[in-house]
Amino acid sequence: MNGCNFYAASDPSLTPGCINISPCWFQQGREVIGDPWAQKFAPELSANLKGDHRREITVSTQRLGLLALAALRVMHPELYFAGLHMMLRLGEWAEKEGDEELLDCLKNWASVFNMVTVMCNRSTPPHRDPKCPPEALDIMMSVGEYEPAVMDLKNLGITLGYKSGTMVATCCWIVRHAVDVDVGDWVMWAWFM
Repeated sequence: MNGCNFYAASDPSLTPGCINISPCWFQQGREVIGDPWAQKFAPELSANLKGDHRREITVSTQRLGLLALAALRVMHPELYFAGLHMMLRLGEWAEKEGDEELLDCLKNWASVFNMVTVMCNRSTPPHRDPKCPPEALDIMMSVGEYEPAVMDLKNLGITLGYKSGTMVATCCWIVRHAVDVDVGDWVMWAWFM
């Protein structure tokens, strides 16, 4: 879901949008070609966390981040602890490097998921997320007031009612998924690593 290649719901009066929020965004296309040892660990804040509203944005994600965190703790404890360990190590790295912006952001980040994509009034075509680790679970949450929506897990042959308050966890690297919604005001949060 990194690219947000989704299409707007059919109601033209809605304002569709998509943002990525991450305290440790890894820029694609900056990989060093050739020697794998030449790779430099260089995470950075996603673009929307680089401004003056970083703390406000991060704090506003906390409630849903904690819900996703609690669900992951129950569904996949090993992934939960691996994510927790990764976030702690990231904080240690930021402190060692003197990256105050990243450190400040991590202090307010309430999840072991290091990435959330927030989509507003968008349907998603069938897709997989090949940049996500195959052993990871992604958690998708839907909130808002809208006509009944459907989530299709295409290669599993499963269709789910996707009403407000629904949380779905799946390996989005493997499972082709799509959401179809026509009318309403809805937001989908996709938490992933």
